[in-house]
Amino acid sequence: MKANRRILQNHLMAETGKIIVLKDLTNLAAKLNSPEHSFDALVAEMKKEKGATIEALVDDNGVLQGVFYQDPDMKKMFASYPQLILIDATYRLNDLRMPLFVMLVVDGNGASEIVALWFVVQEDRRTLQKMIRIFKEHNQNSGQIAVVMADKDMTERDVITVELPNAQILICLFHALRNFSREVTMEKMGISSDERLAVLEVLTAMAYARDEATYEVHYKTLMDMNLKTVLDYFDKNWRDSKNEWVDCFKDGYSNYLTRTNNRLESMNHQLKTVITKSSTMVVFWRDLMICLKSVNTERNHKATQVQSRVPVVFGQETSTDQKQYKTHLTPFAFEYVSKELQKVTGNASARLFEGVSVDSCTCRFWTSMSLPCHHIIAYRQHVGDDVFAPDLCAQRWKRDFYMASHPVFSVQQFNNSDDGNNNHVDQPSMAVHVAIPAAPTRTLSQNEKYRTAFHLLQSIASGVSEMGMREYRHTMGMLKSVETCIKNGDEFIVAEVVKQTGHFLSLHLR
Repeated sequence: MKANRRILQNHLMAETGKIIVLKDLTNLAAKLNSPEHSFDALVAEMKKEKGATIEALVDDNGVLQGVFYQDPDMKKMFASYPQLILIDATYRLNDLRMPLFVMLVVDGNGASEIVALWFVVQEDRRTLQKMIRIFKEHNQNSGQIAVVMADKDMTERDVITVELPNAQILICLFHALRNFSREVTMEKMGISSDERLAVLEVLTAMAYARDEATYEVHYKTLMDMNLKTVLDYFDKNWRDSKNEWVDCFKDGYSNYLTRTNNRLESMNHQLKTVITKSSTMVVFWRDLMICLKSVNTERNHKATQVQSRVPVVFGQETSTDQKQYKTHLTPFAFEYVSKELQKVTGNASARLFEGVSVDSCTCRFWTSMSLPCHHIIAYRQHVGDDVFAPDLCAQRWKRDFYMASHPVFSVQQFNNSDDGNNNHVDQPSMAVHVAIPAAPTRTLSQNEKYRTAFHLLQSIASGVSEMGMREYRHTMGMLKSVETCIKNGDEFIVAEVVKQTGHFLSLHLR
């Protein structure tokens, strides 16, 4: 734009309240003009992955809002295992502070598979909605998504409800407990420390409830505490959504006994061990691809072991049924069925068969895993039916299907055909710019304000932790003063004082 540097200097100082010298502008311009900050350079780096789908999201002012990415292997894995997806974001991986969203599925041998990536400037409703729509556009099996594991973020939940109407949203157990700890405080609820601990203990017990009767017992305990603010908070935010966060209700859906986002947390940890924090976008992407290639190499090695090792069941007491299930299922699935077989005894009571038939059951294992439970197995024995029932095992757990769907076994065939959506993968990658209206100024919800403040304070904490002790003590004193002002409702001004020896902050009450 060739703006006058001194006018720009004056404008930035007026906007930020900071002292800015002309050298700062020169350094900033040099940084932004670096090839590693070029959007074209980023797209060129992303397009190195053969057949990848890349869509850049911009607003009507041409400002980048986000980038969606999916390679052919990701598409193939989602096409094979679309029933359960886990979604979460990880932060502070690039210098533009664009959070990276990871979408993950569980394959037939229990391994975690990334099926899509996107990073965005803002986590607002319109941007997330557009990203999920892009995903749906490129993945025909998106209508088969039955369960989505996420956190309790209202924006995410609202978008998922609208865009994936057939899917049941489940809240990660860890996120639910974290929300309880964050919201049930002495200050917010007007309760004592002992009362807070007692409430959190009851809420945790409710989350882990193994059946509805146990859940109701804990809820009655909560009511008997006579803490109106706590009960109002719970009834408003959690009571009606118990199917999403209480263990016994969550297992009524095909979540494959997945109750947390630990798989995603583990994947995010692996990414952060490779990606340099706050790196440029191009370096960030290169590191991300290196990490994913390493993860895929380990995945492929484990998959080839499933193929190369002949299923063997040791022991003279091994039943024919166990041998048949072991040959029929992946090792991950067989481990579960084997435990169910071991639970079956010859003295089954009539009570065991309540709600059970030769091909269905009401227990959590059957509804969650879509594998024969010990109730069905015992009932089939009782009526003289075959215990080995391959039709009762969901296709995703079958060894043959696993071999046919895994990229490592079909790499040559797949590279010469399509990605599971009838799209030829040898076509060149394309970067598509999709215009969306620029976000209008609006009033943020309490949750949005909290998330914005939380991410800012995380960044502050990271910076403070790297300071020397003298600067650390001074900064902590200033932060504590800011905290006191906010709690007391006092207005304050933070002024930056520049001296030859360095930069100092001064806090002034208004």
